[in-house]
Amino acid sequence: MKKAMGERFDDSFRLWYYDNADHLEGPVTGTKASRIVEYTGFLQQALRDVSAWAEKGIRPNPSTRYELSGGQVAVPAKAAARRGVQPVVDLTANGADRIDVRAGETVTFKAEIQVPPGAGKVVSTEWDFRGEGAFDARPFGPVRRSVEVMTTFTYDTPGTYIAALRATAQRDGNAQTPFARMPNLGRARVTVH
Repeated sequence: MKKAMGERFDDSFRLWYYDNADHLEGPVTGTKASRIVEYTGFLQQALRDVSAWAEKGIRPNPSTRYELSGGQVAVPAKAAARRGVQPVVDLTANGADRIDVRAGETVTFKAEIQVPPGAGKVVSTEWDFRGEGAFDARPFGPVRRSVEVMTTFTYDTPGTYIAALRATAQRDGNAQTPFARMPNLGRARVTVH
């Protein structure tokens, strides 16, 4: 596209990558919800942006920055560098993305959530410590573009758990609307002995 359109490319085209999504119809439920997010809100926002661009000349957020390496798409780790519209969630358990703990030991989860410039604000955070797709909403403070959250959880039963944090952004920062909500996931593996 870039080669064919030349200098007109940025005036006519956007490509936004959307992490952790699949082409599923209807709500994502059960254990799938711990690793896949719905993309309906993304489509709603994209349609709003195309309409505003065509009808009012309001340019949408820049395309997602990416590189192709060995057939794989790689995007920057930070939202400002990545661009696009989806929040970026960086979750750690005891400071790492994989840990081993003893049963009964308390694990500290910490996450940095960033929304690309112009893409809105974080409006909700939900935790799933066992990787079962059962998310628990937790308050996090004022709605803003960058949010840090921290919580603890104690695993009493040995096993391997993929803890997940689902963070959702909304362009207007409206936590009440069901429309144009864009979620993403951060995950960390906890092995309990």
